[in-house]
Amino acid sequence: MHTGQRVAQYVERYEVEIVDYELVIQDQFAEPTSGIRVPNVRVRNRGGMPTPSTHPVEVELVGGPWLKPESCLLRVPRSLEPGEEFLFQDEVLTATVPDIDTVPEGEPLGETDRVNVLVSQSGVKRRFANLHVRKPFTVAFPADIQAVTSLESATPGSAALLEIQVSNRSAADLGSGCSSGRFLGVRVELRDRDMAGHVMLLDLAGRHVPWDLGYEQELPVLKSGETAVITTIVGVLPGAPSYRKAELAVTLQLGERESPAQRRDRHRRNFPLRVADAYVFDAAADVLLITNHGTTKEELAAWKTTADHLGQRMNVWDISLNDSLTLSDSLAHGQNLLRDFHGRTIVLCNAPFATPLGTRYGDQFVTQMDLIKAAESHDIRVLVVNDDQHDVTHLFKERLVPTDGDPEYHYSSMGDFKKAKPLSDVDLLFHQVEELVQHGTKAAKPDPMRQTSEIIVHGIRSPKSARLKRQAERLKRQLEAKEPGRRVVVMYSLPAESGRREEDFKSLGGLLFTHDFQGTLMVMPTLGDNHPNLVVLDAAAEQIHDPAFIRGPRITTALLQATSFKERVHLLSAKLRELGEAARITPQSISEEAVGLGRVLVDTILADLTTEQAAILKTAWKPLGFGRTIRESLSQLRALADHPFPLVTGDASQPDVRLAAQLLAGIEFLARTSSRWYECRLFPWGFFRRGPALRKAMLRYRDQLSNNLLRQANPSQRNSIDQSVRLYFQQLGEVRRTQRLGKKLAARRVLTAPWSGHGIRTDAGQPFPGVLSRGAWEAIRQTEAEREGARASLQQRKEENRARFAVARDGHPLATRDPNIQEVALRAFVEAASRQQGEPPA
Repeated sequence: MHTGQRVAQYVERYEVEIVDYELVIQDQFAEPTSGIRVPNVRVRNRGGMPTPSTHPVEVELVGGPWLKPESCLLRVPRSLEPGEEFLFQDEVLTATVPDIDTVPEGEPLGETDRVNVLVSQSGVKRRFANLHVRKPFTVAFPADIQAVTSLESATPGSAALLEIQVSNRSAADLGSGCSSGRFLGVRVELRDRDMAGHVMLLDLAGRHVPWDLGYEQELPVLKSGETAVITTIVGVLPGAPSYRKAELAVTLQLGERESPAQRRDRHRRNFPLRVADAYVFDAAADVLLITNHGTTKEELAAWKTTADHLGQRMNVWDISLNDSLTLSDSLAHGQNLLRDFHGRTIVLCNAPFATPLGTRYGDQFVTQMDLIKAAESHDIRVLVVNDDQHDVTHLFKERLVPTDGDPEYHYSSMGDFKKAKPLSDVDLLFHQVEELVQHGTKAAKPDPMRQTSEIIVHGIRSPKSARLKRQAERLKRQLEAKEPGRRVVVMYSLPAESGRREEDFKSLGGLLFTHDFQGTLMVMPTLGDNHPNLVVLDAAAEQIHDPAFIRGPRITTALLQATSFKERVHLLSAKLRELGEAARITPQSISEEAVGLGRVLVDTILADLTTEQAAILKTAWKPLGFGRTIRESLSQLRALADHPFPLVTGDASQPDVRLAAQLLAGIEFLARTSSRWYECRLFPWGFFRRGPALRKAMLRYRDQLSNNLLRQANPSQRNSIDQSVRLYFQQLGEVRRTQRLGKKLAARRVLTAPWSGHGIRTDAGQPFPGVLSRGAWEAIRQTEAEREGARASLQQRKEENRARFAVARDGHPLATRDPNIQEVALRAFVEAASRQQGEPPA
């Protein structure tokens, strides 16, 4: 380095850094248009040589997204020796926060930026390392709308309070009545003007506020850190269109910093008020659609179109409107949803929607025992159209485990249980008789021997968990082998866990040995697996609300799979009649859509028959004389064979003949793949295998169905059936080759491929915990209790909201509200509702 006439040498060059600075903003937050000051900037030379005086060190404030610098550079007036610091005492860096033209919607403005103070030498174009910490600041308005709360869903003729919470987050008071004089107020508008004739806005003085003017209210004074609540009333007039959304826009108006009386929109929250229909019992309804306040009118129309296309009538239950989804609770008409849809279908749209406790899904509103009762006791099939980002595996696993834990029957020994001789059964039998008398065809299945049972176990050895577990596994296998399609959960408890009385621990005398108390086995019936009970279709959340998706093939297939087998057989019969008549009269009128629906019906019927076959073959061995039980277990195939189908005539070019051929070929394929060559009765063990007996029974029913459909098949029809059978076996070979599966499992994959290819899965055949220790069962019970607690908490919160906000129903004030609201605030709404209904005002 040159210093006068000499050259000085240094081991290390100079390096200048920012040591510290202050950040001064005009309020607690840096509001748009406000100023920012950066005084007392301190720099230091941490290098090994002085800074050159010919090229001064400069400090500048660099702009960012929320920082617009105003002042010039700060220059160090002299050279800095190594380790020397310099403080800018009288010079300040300044900047402003840029204004915004848009109005933040939803969450209030709350952006974070950092002050970027840099040190450099412009003369030599050098910027130092600048490794110092950048101080952050928050950009926000001093006030915002904290929340807009009311009821998310409302029926025509109802009214509710609308509460608007305005918070002052700044360090200064706001409002035209305070020292700052800054205006503060809110404005309420209706975005969907086509709903203006159906939604009324009133203030608490009873004045009707026209939507073209909007509702405005000023807050004269709002002290620092406080929150004010503005309350109005929003009513839905009778005759309002169902499942339409009336979106209210609530805007915060704030005075300018420099012109406090000049107001500007600074924050907005939208409140979607949806008009919904209350549940009304409809005896003709085949499907119950579970909706929420996220369901749109177009979405509901698409569901009804799909149901109509399948010859079904749809009813709606709104979770948001009814605060819950309780299938077993009695409703206003004296029944519950389980009885209203006995033997029918429930569809749950399981897309996420907002609740007072955060985002929730429809399956979180259903209790476990309601789910089991719906399928096992009332033959209801449940279709869950599920968000693919939401895991519902628990529906196929731990939620199939009953957790009520209250046995209806007690047995003193395993022998008494197998002989169906409980200690006391009079009360339960009376209950089952009463169920049949009161509810008739909608009564829950009255088989008392399938109720939860507790068995006391004695043995000659000391109690041991492993031995008790083996007994539970053996009992489960015996029960499910004896009755194909039945599934049970067996829980085993040691004496210390069983909760039995002291006298149950007494030993029992035997002929040669004393039998000690070993523990208990609890047998709990759950959903059978001879047909699907729970059908799940995974889709993207946005697809679940898409009308085009709802009208598409995936929903159609899933809805048919969730329809009762008997109903699908009737639909197929009607479709064959329709196609046959069209083929004879106007063949050109047959649409591909109608033929496609017929194929889907055949595919779903074959899928159910496949499930029925798999339940019978779950155990390969059988006792002698079990053939009758197998025939009785083919209840769906027997119902199909007994159905009076219309006579299908003509050749294989007709669509009705092709559908009949596909159905008969599928049953023949299923029958021929139900047993292997080594199971034939040429070998002695063949008489003890289920496959040959099942094959014989299925082929007999196939022949009966063929006679019903075709009477005597002509060569063209027989050829069509044979071609379909060959096609199935070709697919079987391909599946076995590519997936390395056995013949029986591969055959099931072939027949279920049409709906599994759509992403449809069912509970039938799914593995689940069937033998549990008391500890494992208690863990599942605790998990379900936590789910139930969350469901009950959400329901309680929603009920509290309804009690807090609801002020009118059916065009009349609620008697539980403030007299001023009943007599004054609601007067205009009651008069308008009376005019809509053609009633004289009260």
